Amino acid sequence: MKPYMLVGIIVTALIYVVLSCNENCAPTVTKCQLMGACGKCIMGNCSCCENCTKCLGEEYFDCCDCVGLCKHNNTHRPYHTKSTVMDIDSSIPSLFDALTGFANNPKLRISVQQMPVEEEFYRPKGVEFAELSNRTCVVTFFDDCLSQEKCERACSTMGASRARWFHNACCECMGHTCESYGKNYPHCRECGV
Repeated sequence: MKPYMLVGIIVTALIYVVLSCNENCAPTVTKCQLMGACGKCIMGNCSCCENCTKCLGEEYFDCCDCVGLCKHNNTHRPYHTKSTVMDIDSSIPSLFDALTGFANNPKLRISVQQMPVEEEFYRPKGVEFAELSNRTCVVTFFDDCLSQEKCERACSTMGASRARWFHNACCECMGHTCESYGKNYPHCRECGV
């Protein structure tokens, strides 16, 4: 490919992103498109949904419309469902597994939930992620509300791989078997909306 063609493609992609998206999404969406993670994503043909979702990361809900993956009636989420996600560098899978095994202990004040890994990713009905099937993601929700800093520290202390802090102060910790950021809605027992 000639250099001027590559520049033309990049400029065209940038113009498309800027004109069709939230301006905050332009850098992330452009990066994902240039990497090929979101190049041919369309509703109903989700051959790139998994890679695109991972590439967009925590900006997925704000930017999914830029790459054609949003349900148009679900682009504005209530405040309590918005969240901040964090990767934890020093995860200890065996500790997380041990603590989630004691989920019925009321002194821990957490609830443990399991879900198939493919439920972590948005996908249109009827589209399957074959390589993720038969795997389970284990997440915990603290019963009480926590600050964002305390949420990250608590998840790190229990050996989690990732943390999600919902804007209603609900804290979710994801185990090492999760591929993304767990459940997209808060499930803390005593941390209301």
